[in-house]
Amino acid sequence: FLRINNSLMIKYSAIIPTKNGGKYLTHTVKSVLTNKYKDCEILISFNKSSDNSLKVIRKIDDKRIRIFSTPSNFSMSKHYEWILNKAKGKWIFILGDDDAISKNFFSTIDDYLEKCSDKNIEAISVNRANYYWNGVQNIYGPAAIRYMQSNKYKIINSKINLFKVLLGIMPYSKLPGLYVSGLVNRNLIEKIKKLKKNNKFFNEPNPDVYSALIVSSYIKKYLRIEKPLFWVGTSTKSVAYKL
Repeated sequence: FLRINNSLMIKYSAIIPTKNGGKYLTHTVKSVLTNKYKDCEILISFNKSSDNSLKVIRKIDDKRIRIFSTPSNFSMSKHYEWILNKAKGKWIFILGDDDAISKNFFSTIDDYLEKCSDKNIEAISVNRANYYWNGVQNIYGPAAIRYMQSNKYKIINSKINLFKVLLGIMPYSKLPGLYVSGLVNRNLIEKIKKLKKNNKFFNEPNPDVYSALIVSSYIKKYLRIEKPLFWVGTSTKSVAYKL
């Protein structure tokens, strides 16, 4: 694992793994850049894309962007692991290439962390809004967005909610996963990796579900923010649509 000198560490890493992201990827990247927050980085990792998305992204001039290309065609979990190891942030999250974050994402997370500064928080679960790209109406209907405003937050017992998810009475997205549902402190990620024989964080083919379950199993509590700060996009390239 790449160790970063604390004096050089930035606060947030937004990771965007992509494969043929097309027109959606540009909007995802711009949703992060719209945040005028300086203490962050955007890692865009291309998994042997065959479209022109890499060429398009290279035209965006912003010092916060770091662009990577995998040396070969990786599986989803291998790709996530590969790019996760290149992140420098104290807090890390992953976006799909048709997802987005809200305009004041980073400053809002800062506010909630300040409110809970005495709670030793290592993971955050954040509520999500939904956006339906044009082309999926045949399955999801005419609605373009689903959004429910709330400013509530609380400290959650992770074991209780993990048990609810395993019983099937609560969605895994309410746990503090890395993928479009929360942020995880890099110290916790390193801790989890050290406890694995292969020194890997992602050890299952479905990294979104896995990250939520593994993080919750290693902590006693987490911060739950009900304000929707992630936008989960559903497009014709989304796994949910193809299923």
